[in-house]
Amino acid sequence: MMKKIHLVGDINNEVVDNLIQQLETNESISKIEYKEPTHDLYIQTDNKDYMSLLAKAIEELQLNIKAIERKKSNDKSEKPFEKRVFLFSDLKSSENAVFLTSYLLNDPQIREAKFDHNQKILTLETNDPFIYTKLRHVIDAFGENIEITENYIKEQTFDYRLMYRYLYVALLLFSFSLYIVTRQDPTIVTVFSGIVMCGLLSVRLVMNAIDLIKAKDYLNANNLILLGAFLLLLFNRPLDAGIALFVFQYLQMAFNSFERQIIHLLVSNVDNLIRIVKVKIDDEIVEKQVEEVEHDDILILEEKDLSYFEGVVIEGEAKVDRLLMNGETELATIKAGDTIDAGHQVVEGQLSIKIVKTYPETQFNQIYDWSPKRLVEKGYLETREKKDYLYFTYSMLAIGAVLVVAGLFMKNTHLSITGLVIITTCYPFSLSLLSPYVYDNAMIEAMGQRVLLKDENSLSKLVEWLRKQKPETINDSMTLKESGIKFNQGNYLDETMRNECDIIYHNKESLIKFFSYIKDFDKQWVYFKYISYGVKIITILLFYIHFFSFIGALIANVLLAFMILVAMKHMLDKGVG
Repeated sequence: MMKKIHLVGDINNEVVDNLIQQLETNESISKIEYKEPTHDLYIQTDNKDYMSLLAKAIEELQLNIKAIERKKSNDKSEKPFEKRVFLFSDLKSSENAVFLTSYLLNDPQIREAKFDHNQKILTLETNDPFIYTKLRHVIDAFGENIEITENYIKEQTFDYRLMYRYLYVALLLFSFSLYIVTRQDPTIVTVFSGIVMCGLLSVRLVMNAIDLIKAKDYLNANNLILLGAFLLLLFNRPLDAGIALFVFQYLQMAFNSFERQIIHLLVSNVDNLIRIVKVKIDDEIVEKQVEEVEHDDILILEEKDLSYFEGVVIEGEAKVDRLLMNGETELATIKAGDTIDAGHQVVEGQLSIKIVKTYPETQFNQIYDWSPKRLVEKGYLETREKKDYLYFTYSMLAIGAVLVVAGLFMKNTHLSITGLVIITTCYPFSLSLLSPYVYDNAMIEAMGQRVLLKDENSLSKLVEWLRKQKPETINDSMTLKESGIKFNQGNYLDETMRNECDIIYHNKESLIKFFSYIKDFDKQWVYFKYISYGVKIITILLFYIHFFSFIGALIANVLLAFMILVAMKHMLDKGVG
């Protein structure tokens, strides 16, 4: 019987070949097959303890991988699918989140898998009773210290969720109508209907708040809107509280939709860096993606083409730029019988190359992966931006609290309500969602220009230095020396050089182009940031002088948020330069 096992970790062709050779020495295993795209291993054996054999082989070879058994459901029709919701605390790597989702969708016992990157929540539809254990195994293989918390919902034959949804809408409309009808002549019915209306509108936000508090995320738009609505209710403003709760939830839904578009855009920009290469098959030239190229494929390299592989030249002659990988500034002439390394670029001529090492096996791939991963793990700039808008939020919260208390002592209700407007609208919702993607985009641009950043501090120092520079000075070599940033041209392979330098670049032109892009992008981001702060302050002042109603102030902030989001998406649409 064929057993299906999924491999997770540092996987390449050499690792898999060694593992298969080790397993083939065991007499109880009669057949082994490996599916590269999904990293699935198929083993034909009658040995019930085959997972122990596999674990022993991995240990003996000292491989940095884990094996996860994939069991197919023998009776899927009789086992109902269930909705399972998991919160992943401290999951930092977006790459791991994407891999987890794709891995789960390849499982026959999982019908749907969605991951909310903002709240770190995974929603599954599955009939696998051991799904938690499966998730735990995958997460452990990532090497991250991640806590998994489950909220379990069982799917019944009768759709209770739909019934509850209709009941929810009916009660909401009834309470809202009752409040509107009776508010001109308020009674206990008015108060009760207002409380019911706000209670219904806050259910989802309260549930989100519980998850956020568990994840130790206390100060956020969700919790502040709840606080503001609660205080408005205490001030006998249930209609304003209800509208605030309603608008925020639908604003959040719209933002999630835009956020998915931005994530898709960034992923597309990364995909644009994975070039299409020409491969010769049976005297016919076909196009393949870099990662699809296999051992012994015949690759055709023409002028300006970059080699993503290591191989032997079997035909042709060309001049090659080797600066990127070994720091040599002079062009090298390569002909049949010579070898070519990953990272070398054809300047003149054409070559036919037999692939010896595929892209995942090359140092070129390892080095290029090294830089963005270091940045994502630390998230220095993202943290700095978060501190920036949190300082603004804390300041506005303090002012709002003072105005609320002052209004109570002075018996000035409008002053207190102004404080509540500040509390409800002070959190820069759009900025908090977008700041991670700003610097993700910077890393994508760096890769596109073949610029290597040492770590998270390198980008931080570069951004702060560029903010002080005039456009005409950034290409001045003397200015570069005075920047305090250690630059080096070429020689990506030198590990000492990578550790000592902040930035390694291929050529001056690509570096300057990267500078210009980052400076322009950062300038616009700072512009959006202070526009956001300014509009919020102006809106509050206009409310205080009775130019805006509470609803008007809320709408102004909603429009501001969408303006920033659309503008940022437009900036990211430019892609990699």
